[in-house]
Amino acid sequence: MTDNKKKLVNIAILLAFITITYNTIEGIISVYFGTTDDTLALLGFGVDSFVEVISGGKYAFMLPGLLAKKPEIMKLLIKELKRRGLAA
Repeated sequence: MTDNKKKLVNIAILLAFITITYNTIEGIISVYFGTTDDTLALLGFGVDSFVEVISGGKYAFMLPGLLAKKPEIMKLLIKELKRRGLAA
């Protein structure tokens, strides 16, 4: 793998962990205010944030496989991205 690709994968890993951190904080705040104010919309938004944390975590742990040159990891990542694209 070239140095440029390694740098891009490392940036993607960093962005995945930033997204996980942000969505975790967002989810905690939304669930807290959703339960204290009995607002179903905020509660649902918070739960959705936790679903995004799980999805982001999966990508964060799959991306280092690209640095180890594991082609099966790349195939799984592409398959998952296609599935998410079709679901949207």
